[in-house]
Amino acid sequence: HIKNIDSKLIGDIGYIRIIQFRNHTASELKKALSKLEAEHIKGLILDLRNNPGGLLNQASKVSNMFINKGVIVSIKGRNKDNDEIIYAKEQPIFKKPVVVLINSGTASAAEIVTGCLKDHNRAVVIGQRSFGKGNVQDVIPMQDGYALILTVAKYYTPNGFSIQAEGIVPNIEIKKKNEDNFILRESDLLHHLTSKKAVLQKPQEILIDNDTKEHKHLKNEFIFKEAVKVLNKEIKKCPESAKACYSYLKD
Repeated sequence: HIKNIDSKLIGDIGYIRIIQFRNHTASELKKALSKLEAEHIKGLILDLRNNPGGLLNQASKVSNMFINKGVIVSIKGRNKDNDEIIYAKEQPIFKKPVVVLINSGTASAAEIVTGCLKDHNRAVVIGQRSFGKGNVQDVIPMQDGYALILTVAKYYTPNGFSIQAEGIVPNIEIKKKNEDNFILRESDLLHHLTSKKAVLQKPQEILIDNDTKEHKHLKNEFIFKEAVKVLNKEIKKCPESAKACYSYLKD
């Protein structure tokens, strides 16, 4: 069994890294959240950096753990009869403040979760603009063991933003000078599928020195320190119950 979740308690804050969205990701996340809740955490840092994505149904289940109603993701293609809207159906299991960490390696299903939590104002997203893999592909078997991968639709966030080639723009962007010159995203690939309605969202920017190194220890990372700072601000907004912070969680 391949591990999909890495979790730890850091002070009164829970930290969970989702490595990839495979078959048991949602159930593993549920167990990790339950253990952290037993430690009476005040908020959660959800790390989706370098998560390449995976299964749509797992991304939907994970998103639903934080919201209780509304759209999770829309799937729209050339044939309108095949369009699909996935809604939250279950009650959320975590209602406290959340910060999501992303970078240019956050793709596909991980972008679906990020876009859902951001559009529902359920989390503050920190990091870099994500990869931008927002297309739906069918694999059509052919002769001699070959297969054709056909793009049939695109993913859209609850607010109607296309993920394809645009990615998810964080609320707070942490970047180095000229960093984008060295980052490969979907939009840099030859003949990539574009989005007709590109919406540029201006994030709050934090520029860091080019010689700022990534630390092996999570606690020493600049982005982690910023996440803790933001999360503590969110926690102070709702000292009694995180449910009071988010009006859409109220019936």
